[in-house]
This record gives sequence, C-alpha cells and structure tokens, in this order.
Amino acid sequence: MWEVYASNPTSSLFKIETRREMESPAFTVCPRPGVSDSHLASMGLHIGNLDSKNAKYIQRDARKTVYDVFRETRVRIQDIWLNSVARGRSDDNNANCNVVYAVSYDRHGREILHTPCGRWEETLFSSRIFCMLEFCWCYTLYPNITMRMGADSGVISLSFNTTILMNRLESLEEVNVFVDDPRLAGTDLRFLTLGKRITLHGGSSVFLHASLREMHLLDKTKEPCDDRPSYSQVKCVSACLDGLLMERVKCVIPDMMYGGKATGEGKPKCNSSEEVGEFMGRVARFRAEAESELRNCSCPQPCLLREYHLSQVPGSISRLTSDPHRIFLDIQFPTTKVETFKEQPATSLVEILSEIGGCVGVCLGLSILTVYEILEVSFFFLCSRVKGF
Repeated sequence: MWEVYASNPTSSLFKIETRREMESPAFTVCPRPGVSDSHLASMGLHIGNLDSKNAKYIQRDARKTVYDVFRETRVRIQDIWLNSVARGRSDDNNANCNVVYAVSYDRHGREILHTPCGRWEETLFSSRIFCMLEFCWCYTLYPNITMRMGADSGVISLSFNTTILMNRLESLEEVNVFVDDPRLAGTDLRFLTLGKRITLHGGSSVFLHASLREMHLLDKTKEPCDDRPSYSQVKCVSACLDGLLMERVKCVIPDMMYGGKATGEGKPKCNSSEEVGEFMGRVARFRAEAESELRNCSCPQPCLLREYHLSQVPGSISRLTSDPHRIFLDIQFPTTKVETFKEQPATSLVEILSEIGGCVGVCLGLSILTVYEILEVSFFFLCSRVKGF
C-alpha cells in the first residue's frame, strides 16, 4: 500500500468551467512568397533562381550571400499589414492595433513593433516545404489584451494587402496565420506543435470562432513540470539546441538564433556563400539528429497547457472580396465554456495513513475477539465437564 502511494499515483478530473474573459492567443503571420519580386529585380535577380544552388552567381552578381538577399528583399509586416482592431476587450475599450508607437530591436537586430494591442516580432525560418523558398520571415503578434467571452464576446480583426506578394512565377499569393499559445511562438520548433493554421488567399474574407481548452499537470518527482506563467518548453529546447549547435559551427546566421539566452554571441556572422552553405548544412544535419540531442536538455513541460480550437462560423463561408489583393480575418470568442483537464493526486498522505490504521485496527480487533472466544468456549466446556461429574 505504501509503495503505491510512493509511486505518486494520479487521477484526471474533467470539467467544463464558465469564464467571462480570456487572454488573447498569439497570431503568427507568414506571407508566401516571403520576398518582394520588385526588390529582387532592382538587384538584377529573379525569384525563380533564388536558392542555394545559385549562391555563387548571386554572390558574384549582387555581391551578397543568399541570406543577405533574402533579408534585404523580405516582405515585412508593414508591407502587407493593413489593419488590426480588437473590439470587445474586457476593459470595454476598442483598440486600433495598427498604430505603431515605438520600434525596438533585439540583440540580433530583429525588429520589434510596439502597438496598443501588443508587439510584433519577426522570426526567420528555413524550410523549403513551408517557405516555398530557401528562407522566409514570419511575424508574431503577442497581444497584451484580455477579450470578453460569450454572446457579447470580443472580435479580433486582421486585414492584409497581398499586392507585394505578386511575382513573376505567378504563384498563388497567400498568407498563413497560426493561432496558438503565445509561449509556443518565436521559433521554428513551434511548428512541431502543429498550431492552428489558417491559409488565406488574396481576395478572401474568413470569420472564425475560437474556443479554449486547458490541461493542468501535476508537478511530480519522476515527471516534473514548470509552473512559471512565462515558461515556454519550446523556447527552452530552442535555447538548449542553439547552445549545442554553437559548438559545431564556425559562424552563424544571427536571425536563426531563437534561444532565450545569448546564443550565437561570440561567433562571427557568416559572410560568404560558402560559409552560409556550410552553416545551413550543419543546421539541417543537426535538426535531423535533434531527437537524440534532446537528452542533453533539461526542459520540463509546463504545468499549464493551452490549446485554441478554431471553427467556421455556422452559416458562413469564406468569400471573395471585391479587391483580389485584400485579405480579411475575424476571430470571435462566442462561448464561455472552457474544457479543463486537471491532474490531481489519486490519494493523499492522510488517506493512506487512515487506510493503514484501519487495516491495523481490523487485524487487532480480530485477534482480541478470537482470544475472547477461545476463553469463553474453554470456560463453558470446563463448566459442562464439572457438572457432568
């Protein structure tokens, strides 16, 4: 019995809670293709041959590495972002989120835009499957607002202009939007979490409902979790893997350093096509072996897990707008019900002591009763024998 208690058994409690407000999720916006064709043309380049295979020619003609060309011709959030509005906040204030009142930069030179609704941060990704090209930049809005839930729920509206995404390849203009916990945003590893992805094409308007599901984990000895509100397991893993990667490379691409600590510092920037190619090759091989490297990282899962579910508004469909280069996205929070899974101890110390005490009491009770019965039977037996004489 004590061994069972020492193994920290748990049980799961499922309940539906009613809430009137919720923290807004993060929105990661990824335009595709992520470079401006007109900016490339000014360098004498074409989007069709912008890859590592032509790195030497790009270095010769543009006197830049492939990475530098991508960075200088990238589609910035200001190029496509038309408007962001948060209506129905818990403080009853509507915010025009597209007012940028300050611009700052992180230690790697990445731009941060500060708005009344939160901040936009840029992140570089390297994935031909996702980016369609060698690199692409995504932009995450970390809201600092709380939205109402229910019949009078708030609505977050985002709108974009995709004109700059037009290109000579005549590929489809699209914007991918990920909606998930803010703690998952900011690294390319976050895509392993399969956040709720919405693909929007030019000329479309989409209206979605969002709901929230939470899981509260118990901090156990064998399976610990971190209960800090700002803790992110994804960023912890990113910082750890970045640190391990630094031991194997000679130079770095600073924009690809996602870790929360000063990773990449002390290493020079890759300044030639050969160095960029070698670094990207190292990164690709390292990611392929990342699963085996994770044993060197100490990154427990968070004690609170949040997952946002998106669904099409009943009776509505994605419709085309009058402008083929405009995209509109509205997300509402109509339900006050939040599904909650809570892990809790299956038994407590008081309960286990009570059970042990009960067992001991039963055993002692049976022993005394048995002795009493033996004495009683013996007494009557002797009395009957004495009477018999």
